[in-house]
Amino acid sequence: MLLYDRREFDGPLRTLHRETPDFGPLGLNDAVASIIVRRGTWQFCTDSSYRGECRTYGPGRYPSLPTGQDDRYSSARPVDSRREERTRGRHDERVARIRLFEFGQFGGRSIWLETSAADLERIGFNDRADSVIVEGGTWILCSDANRTGECRAFGPGEYPALPPELRSRVSSAYTR
Repeated sequence: MLLYDRREFDGPLRTLHRETPDFGPLGLNDAVASIIVRRGTWQFCTDSSYRGECRTYGPGRYPSLPTGQDDRYSSARPVDSRREERTRGRHDERVARIRLFEFGQFGGRSIWLETSAADLERIGFNDRADSVIVEGGTWILCSDANRTGECRAFGPGEYPALPPELRSRVSSAYTR
């Protein structure tokens, strides 16, 4: 995993080989602007200890990060997708947590939310979600920013396909 402080892989920062719960001591906090993932899948989060808004990146070159993620990451860790499958649904349901997937059946890119997001455009996931997993709390997904448009509530569970009025149209997510 190679990290850069500017887009297009300019300004090398560091190579990560293992989970890093806090970029602060490494001088990387809120500095990552482009990424190269050599192998495996990595989860990057905007807060230390893998909290805040999280996004996963599989093998590949990411010359620029999605809108709202440039210079915001504070922690990263490799993700074992098999372990993730085994532990799905075992989290404390009192803690609000939802994972939005780009494609139906939990495919494609995904992001984790633990707090409400008034405008998913800010985190590069506007009008992308086709399936979700709610691990805790009740979430309201809306087709427009700021809790407007078509809105539906989702409790803990797996939703391999969102209803047609929300499929690839989710622009805001709120937890009750």
